[in-house]
Amino acid sequence: MAQAKARYLILARRLPSPFASRSSGRMGALRRQCALLAIAVAGVDSIRVSGHRDDAARHRHMIVMASEKLAFCYVQKVASEHFGPMFNAVNNITDGGYDPGFSTTQSLNIDPSQVTRENGWRFAMFVRSPLERYLSAFLSKCVPTGTNKEPSQGGKWCFGKTRSAPVTMEEKVELFEERVRNDSVAGLANNDHWLSQYTVMKQNCGVENFAPEKLDYLGHMSSDADAVNSQVKEMLTKFTTLSNAAFVATEHFPTATKKLGLLQCPTAHCTQARNQLKHFYRKPETVDLVKTLFADDFENFKFGLPEELTQ
Repeated sequence: MAQAKARYLILARRLPSPFASRSSGRMGALRRQCALLAIAVAGVDSIRVSGHRDDAARHRHMIVMASEKLAFCYVQKVASEHFGPMFNAVNNITDGGYDPGFSTTQSLNIDPSQVTRENGWRFAMFVRSPLERYLSAFLSKCVPTGTNKEPSQGGKWCFGKTRSAPVTMEEKVELFEERVRNDSVAGLANNDHWLSQYTVMKQNCGVENFAPEKLDYLGHMSSDADAVNSQVKEMLTKFTTLSNAAFVATEHFPTATKKLGLLQCPTAHCTQARNQLKHFYRKPETVDLVKTLFADDFENFKFGLPEELTQ
């Protein structure tokens, strides 16, 4: 219903007012009908979901496999564009693209207050090294990656200084170090790409079910495609009845032998941050400042330093 409402509202915004005097004849009648239907759908939907709209908003990063009673807290820069399509596919949503929003409780018209262990639900989440995730956000939002000339979406989500191509590795590293110093003074940008994973979970999924100690499954995202595939497969096998769990996992989280996967970067969202940790965290001061910025992640998810930074 929510998807239908959105489509009708988009159509309505493109049409003249249903009461416009110019809307005459058959086409005018059709326009009035479409616009009025959009109003009606919006009104009915508002009445029907008013009881749990606020609750749904507080759980906007909780996506679900409705038939399997598996709830998942997605976090930007932790393969959300892989988990989204996977959940959409299981929910038989074929036009959702990479958007996990199609599988939220609000989109599926599920009252989030009913998504509980008492009702048979299980809860899962994947996390990523805070140092790697922060660097990945910087690389995709503030500087161009690969053959791109500009940062993702023109640097709109950088919330700091950006650079366009051409830019050398040294210039990128210096800009990153400056960003770390600035964030250490001003705090992290209030955006889900930059906030700590614990904060995103707390604000958008809820500690009542997704606190680390309450999770049924906690996976760890890394550049090891085989390890990630194995974890996703394990999660689906343990907590769903999907007969094709292994296929679903590999379809969305390919193994390293596949040509398409987490190790390749066709888009600005794929930054290969793991392979560049030593370059950008060349100074112990930078490591210490980022650890402080993400102290809640290190404390609650029990992170250590990436192996690349301990050698």
